[in-house]
Amino acid sequence: QSAGLQDRVFVADFIEAMDAAYACCDLVICRAGAISVSEICIQGLPSVLVPLPTAAEDHQTKNAQVLAEQGAAEILRNDEAPERLGFILTRLLLDEEKRRNMGVQAKKLAVFNSAEKIVDELIQVASR
Repeated sequence: QSAGLQDRVFVADFIEAMDAAYACCDLVICRAGAISVSEICIQGLPSVLVPLPTAAEDHQTKNAQVLAEQGAAEILRNDEAPERLGFILTRLLLDEEKRRNMGVQAKKLAVFNSAEKIVDELIQVASR
């Protein structure tokens, strides 16, 4: 880690209170599962996504690409993480404007009221 950034990094295997964690973070580094990506977008957070290479049909890479293509996230391949994560983390933590722009782009991708939208779609399908 770069000097001065050690106190800005928190690493955890599992976090129960994600709302509290998101509320105090500058940047999220995580896998790219659907729930994680949805939460990141809803919260409008910049992220570095490390897709799980064994995910079915490589769906995590596809999830990450949607955010990356819109400038909301950076993708880091699992096998590159040990060598590149420190560099990416340092670069992004030192660039507040980049993180802010990534967060704005993430928020644009957020889907609100998704349960209502799913129910509406199911009702339309069922009524056909």
